[in-house]
Amino acid sequence: MSDKRQRRDDFWDLDKLLPKKQSRLSPFASQVSLHEYSDGAPSEGGDDPDGQLTIPTHEGACTTETYVPKRQPLITSVTIRRYEGRYDFYDRFRKAAQLYYDVRGAECPFVPFYSYMPQYEQMTREQKDYYFYWRDEVRHGRYPRTDYSYVYLYVYELLNLPEKQTAEQGLSRLVSLWTTYRRDLRALDKLFSVWIQDYCLLYRLTPPVQLLQEHLNELIAATSFKEFYLFDADAMTEEGLGSLLLYFSDYDYHASRYFTGDSKDAFEGHMRGAMGPLIARILREAEWMRSPRAVIVRDAFPNSLCTHKVKCRLEIEYHPVARATQLRDVVTGAVKYTENRLRALLGVKSRLAVKHLPDEYKRCIDRYFDTVYEDVQRTARREQTAAYEHKYDAPQEALSFSGAIDIEKQSWSNTLRLVSEEEALELSGASQAEEASATSAPDTVAETACDSSYGLSGAHIDLLRRALVGDVETSVSADVLAEEINEAFSEQLGDVVLTVSEQGYRLIEDYREDVEAWLSNMGT
Repeated sequence: MSDKRQRRDDFWDLDKLLPKKQSRLSPFASQVSLHEYSDGAPSEGGDDPDGQLTIPTHEGACTTETYVPKRQPLITSVTIRRYEGRYDFYDRFRKAAQLYYDVRGAECPFVPFYSYMPQYEQMTREQKDYYFYWRDEVRHGRYPRTDYSYVYLYVYELLNLPEKQTAEQGLSRLVSLWTTYRRDLRALDKLFSVWIQDYCLLYRLTPPVQLLQEHLNELIAATSFKEFYLFDADAMTEEGLGSLLLYFSDYDYHASRYFTGDSKDAFEGHMRGAMGPLIARILREAEWMRSPRAVIVRDAFPNSLCTHKVKCRLEIEYHPVARATQLRDVVTGAVKYTENRLRALLGVKSRLAVKHLPDEYKRCIDRYFDTVYEDVQRTARREQTAAYEHKYDAPQEALSFSGAIDIEKQSWSNTLRLVSEEEALELSGASQAEEASATSAPDTVAETACDSSYGLSGAHIDLLRRALVGDVETSVSADVLAEEINEAFSEQLGDVVLTVSEQGYRLIEDYREDVEAWLSNMGT
């Protein structure tokens, strides 16, 4: 075949039309072999003469500690494994953090800063100035404007410098940092929900229930290990218990058509009052607590910059109740049963269908509402008794004798209509006699009421007035006047007001105010 014909045939060779793939050299010119180093020196058969690269493996000794955390009913054990390595990739960061730890910053304008894994050498002079100012403010409980990278860098300091603060202080700063900035920096939820877990588990700290319960819904939603935030129900606040009910129950009582107006407070108070002890009992006694346990194995503080001295491996054994459908069925039934009791308390006849709720749990809810009913009935009885007794209270206005006479006349008139004619004639005669005496009674009473002189004359008043300022010499006339004064006041006060001594008649000091008031009424 001629060359010309060969070239024509090559036209149909598609392989020759495809672009040729360029050959690239591997970073390593020869096959890689691994050799373990000991004390910085290569082992036998180290560097090969043909130029093979040797990479050291750093499998140091492993220390292990296992414990059972407190106030975490769903976590049965935590194992911490620490590996002692010969090198540390982030050791330079730790040394820089120690160097910059005590640096104070002056107030300065905010400067944006972004880095996927922020470190000091990535920051400009202005960014460093703002970071040190911001960090100093945060340490004193003040939280100015910030950026994600500033927050992460500060967290890296807290994680890698445990010797600079107690474990409790570090946890408090982590929680405060997250709860303060999470509304403006929403992406913090996912990372901090795990970092707070690991910090508590690593340093054997009890979770700060009071600080976290307000944000319990966000924490449970952000983390895959939800059981950590299902605290001991006995230690829960009302906010935390409400969040736990929302998480465990498929029925939300807030969506009830009777959760309106004044009934909202009753729903919230009684729902948590009845469900609080029941949830605590369920978490302690239910069958799912004896079900097969699950284990989480992961490195502590994922997606963070951690030196080898802090980096460790966590093995968490727990009860996976987050996936327990039986638990959700029981709690859902308990919430519905509680609402039925609330509806009865509010006088609503309709009821919800309740399933999968054991009788002992129903009795637990009933005991709470039995106490509530007793309190309600006791309050109702007190109100009824007070309303009934109010009818028999003494009138506050002054007594009217003329009004009393009118009432008596009306009473006699009703009586005469109800009796026979003979009895009416007899009663009418008696009533006329009583009416005559009654008409004169007010004058007598008025006359008695107006007689406030106790039957004493001007001579008696003069002696009393002199006795107020000093002793009155005894004499025949003074003796008579003093005796009459004492008799008059004895009838009114139950005691004498003048006593005799060597100097004469003297006023008893206990009755000075009474005598002065009497003299004032007499116009002297």
